[in-house]
Amino acid sequence: MPSDGTEVPIVITETKGLLGVLELDAIKFYELHAESLDPEDADGEDHPVEFKTAHRFAPMRADYRVAMTVRTPVLVARIDAAAMFASETALDVSDEILIDFGDNVALMTLFPYLRQAVTDLSQRLGQALILPVLPRGALSFAPVVADDETPTADVPTE
Repeated sequence: MPSDGTEVPIVITETKGLLGVLELDAIKFYELHAESLDPEDADGEDHPVEFKTAHRFAPMRADYRVAMTVRTPVLVARIDAAAMFASETALDVSDEILIDFGDNVALMTLFPYLRQAVTDLSQRLGQALILPVLPRGALSFAPVVADDETPTADVPTE
């Protein structure tokens, strides 16, 4: 520790280095919404699940957030949740490593909660939507190239 009392951050140089120092602190939901639609108004088309991702980092925490919209002919559901990880010590981590951790650890931690939220909300409206397993690499916390582009994954909703 430096003489001024500040903690020297641990420098993390590879993704697996985060596994030993970041612990899941919380799963936080920001939005849980489902709405029944009139089947007469449906366009009859299958829509991919829309995802938006974000992550933020502070020396002792990393948060990974996923907002998703599921559209079917009779239902629209929006779920927005985050996996929040904490460290007992300050960390110095590159964005590349944070994205890799998000894609390979945080997303796999958070996705079952998102899937359950879709199922719970849709069942309350008389539908039984189940999101399948998200294929590895189908979704990323890496920045989107175009600001107006919404990342989507071809995840069927049946």
